[in-house]
Amino acid sequence: MPEMIALRTALKSFLGDELYSTFIEKGFDRRGELRYWQQKEWDRFIAAHPEFTVGPEDLAVAMRICHLHGDELLPGTADVFHGCLDYAQDYMTIRNEWFPNAQMDVYSTEGAPGTPFDGKYHQVDVWFCPTCRAARAKWEEIRAQAQ
Repeated sequence: MPEMIALRTALKSFLGDELYSTFIEKGFDRRGELRYWQQKEWDRFIAAHPEFTVGPEDLAVAMRICHLHGDELLPGTADVFHGCLDYAQDYMTIRNEWFPNAQMDVYSTEGAPGTPFDGKYHQVDVWFCPTCRAARAKWEEIRAQAQ
């Protein structure tokens, strides 16, 4: 397996900052596959840099970084709520711009039947960015002072 930092550096150089950031941000789809445009870019990259050929599992590890801060994502947990939970649009905008990988929000099953959560709250495994968590804590502190 090639060194993940070297792979990321080469991919960023190949794609450019903006496309690389979007490539990392979008990650894999719900089926665990790259999106069509990502696969095309990945194929172009591998054709130019065959030394970085990796399987989907290793690519997922290489992409497990924060697209905003560049930090390695760390394993953690988040609460799950069985039901519908909608966040305010203002909060969603701030979260997406300042701490997109904090992974501290409660996850909602949207009340879907057949979910493995038989009670109200449970935990789910997540990958989080420590810098995003620090940014969210700072935002919460500023917000609390303003009230």
